[in-house]
Formats: sequence, C-alpha cells, structure tokens
Amino acid sequence: TYRVSEVARQVSAGDQQIGALIYFSDAGYADYYTLEYGNHLFETDINPSVRQVAVVSSILAERISGGSFNPAEIIGTEISLDDKSFEIIGIVKGFSQNPELLIPIGLLTGQELLNHPPIIAIEANDIVNVPKVRDAAQEWLASSPYSTDDVRIFSQDSRVNQATQGFMLFRIIMGLIVGISVIVGGIGVMNVLLISVTQRTNEIGLRKAVGSRKSDIYVQFLSESMVVSLFGTMVGIVFGILTSLAIAPIVHQIVEIPFSPAFSLLTITAITIFSLMIGILFGTYPAYKASQLSPIDALRRE
Repeated sequence: TYRVSEVARQVSAGDQQIGALIYFSDAGYADYYTLEYGNHLFETDINPSVRQVAVVSSILAERISGGSFNPAEIIGTEISLDDKSFEIIGIVKGFSQNPELLIPIGLLTGQELLNHPPIIAIEANDIVNVPKVRDAAQEWLASSPYSTDDVRIFSQDSRVNQATQGFMLFRIIMGLIVGISVIVGGIGVMNVLLISVTQRTNEIGLRKAVGSRKSDIYVQFLSESMVVSLFGTMVGIVFGILTSLAIAPIVHQIVEIPFSPAFSLLTITAITIFSLMIGILFGTYPAYKASQLSPIDALRRE
C-alpha cells in the first residue's frame, strides 16, 4: 500500500526552469525507486517533517547540471517548487525519460492536498485477488465517515480480465502442446516395447516353459514401460530446470525486467504421477501381447 500525488510542474534549480513530474509520496511509493547516489527519501536518519528534502531522478540531475553529470555537485543543492525550497539528498533511477522529483507527501498542507488529491494504491498479491481487495475497500468506505464524494474507489478490472484471459489462453495452448507431446511420447514407449517383445520372443517362451504365468510376463513388461516413462520424466525435469536457470539471465537482459524461473514441488509430483499413468496406458498392449505368446510358438523361432 502506498500514497502518491502526481503533478506536472516547472521547478527551479539555480537560474534554470525545468519541466518535471512531481511525486508527493510516502515511503511505500518511494521504495519503488532504485537509489543511485546519496540518501533515499525516507531513510531512518531523515525526518521529512523537519527537513524540506527531495530526491531527483538521474534525468533531472543531468538537466540541473547542464549535461556534465556530477552527483557530488547535485546532492546538497536546493531545488524550488512554488516558492518552496527543498534540499536534494539523493538521486534515483527514474521510471521514464521525463525528469522526476520526489517530495514527502507529509510536507503538503491541507489545501495543497485538496488541490492535488493523493492516490492510495493497494496491491493484491495475486491477480485473482483483485476483486476481493476492491470489495474489501468498498466495505471499508461504507463503514467509514467518508462518502463517495470524498473517496473514489476504482480498479483495473478491464486489465485484470485481459490478463486473466491471456493466462487462460496460454494455459490452453500449453496444455495442447503438452498433450500432443505426451501422446507422441506414449506411442514411442509402446513402439519400443513392441520391438522388445519381438526381439525377446525366445526369452518369453523360455520363461513360460519353466513355469512363468501370463500375469508374470504381463507385469514384467508393464513394469518396464513404467520405468522407461519414469526415467524419461526425470531426465526431462532435470534438463528443464537446468535450461530454465541458464535462460533466465538471457531473458532478463533482453526484457530488462526482473525475471526468475519458479519451480513447484506439487507440479513436479503431478508430472511424475502423470508420466507413470502414461506408461501404464501405452504399455498395456505390448505387455498383453507378450503375455499371450504361446511358449511352443515362441521357442520354435529359435
């Protein structure tokens, strides 16, 4: 949760007038900015209610310095807004190509807050929880002394719906791809076992001749099918994890946003169980075919 009020104004730095985006923010919003030089807006040894302090983006710092960017010359200087002077205590990495200035929201007077109503943003930990958070905020407003004229609640419902539909479409497409891959893999396991039955016909006939039952042959080949499926799954999981860890830094460099692979023990367990089921499903026919071989016909192929 954070509070922020945004305005576009001219600020004065020395004899310069620079257009900038002004953010009157609390610590929650200011923490989104990465500190590059100096101090952040709400560090423990800084009391914004006592000191008129501000933090500038690197773009604004370059404009102030006239292009020859020297952090030591910027930090400690003053910048003016509406006849109020603020001491620059730090330089942060901005979120846009526009000059940005961060000022503690506590320095605004009551009238200034009325002129520039702040936004209180509440972030949900999951996209599916956005409607729940919105409903909770509406219940709070209904039980508070404020009215809908004082506080307006809105959420990005359209974007949430778009994101939800996008995730659903992605899951369906990935499910179809995985389903086709599973079918192809299952057919491959079945073909391998059918070839194995043909090549081991003599072995099957000899086992039956010395007393093995049909169920013994059936369980043997069905077990082999499950082992092949399980081994392939383990190799795929290990390869997938290693590949994800290797690709993540590359993706991070391309998109320039935090990106890291996530692994779920529940998902890995579900995949393992599903692969065993595939081994049983596609190994049933080769195992049945092997169990039905006649020992006489099998030994006759010697």
